[in-house]
Amino acid sequence: MDIPTSLSLEVGETYSLTLPGLATAGYQWTYEMTHEGGSVVAITAVPLTASRHESAQPAIGTNRDESFEIQALKAGQATLRFKQARSWEENQPPLKEYQIEVVIR
Repeated sequence: MDIPTSLSLEVGETYSLTLPGLATAGYQWTYEMTHEGGSVVAITAVPLTASRHESAQPAIGTNRDESFEIQALKAGQATLRFKQARSWEENQPPLKEYQIEVVIR
């Protein structure tokens, strides 16, 4: 799974980001956004639907990837940080972390 380190979007464009899931071990993806001059992107967590090759209900103990939609709201720049961690392990570093630089034109 290739995770971009930068994105260039047009105002109104939406990018779908898929991150590897590990919910069965208690890990969830969260994100932080830094920007100047107000929000330039909106991020929405989207549940993934089963593909044709998967059953509607995943087998017990299997993981599903997590998906986020990144929508460009206005011209500008933002830094997005996605972290995969367990919510109850507050003093532990994330298992995985990705940073994406977003430029909206």
